[in-house]
Amino acid sequence: MVQDARQRTKVYLDTYLDNSKLLKDDGSTQVKFIVAFGKPDYPITKVFKTKGVDLVFSVSTPTSTPLMDPVTQAPYGYEEHVPVETGCIDKSGITGTKLKDQAKIELRRVLENYPTGSQRATLREEGNDYHLGSTPIYSDLVTINYRRDTT
Repeated sequence: MVQDARQRTKVYLDTYLDNSKLLKDDGSTQVKFIVAFGKPDYPITKVFKTKGVDLVFSVSTPTSTPLMDPVTQAPYGYEEHVPVETGCIDKSGITGTKLKDQAKIELRRVLENYPTGSQRATLREEGNDYHLGSTPIYSDLVTINYRRDTT
């Protein structure tokens, strides 16, 4: 049974993201962040305004391509493209655009320093800011290229 790429990516990020590198505007107070699955069935602003979270790393559904053995025509691995969206808002002591940039840098640091096990690297980065009602959500979308065996 192949494990879910979202779950494996969430565990990977929970393990390696370093909260000491994600700071409020004062440069010393750590923000509260979570790693969660994408597209919740409630407004994301609820997480920021009522749950006290400052930053979300949201792992969405990947696209998967089997890597086929040319002789046996059986898959020996998978290439996954896993979207990870960062999201934050302006809050007291937090400028959303600054925190968004820190989150992208931290995500990049993790991918550069811990690529092994299953091979991971940044495939694509793009700005993804949007408004939810009157609240601007500062966001980047990073697609992680993730190669792994069939286990």
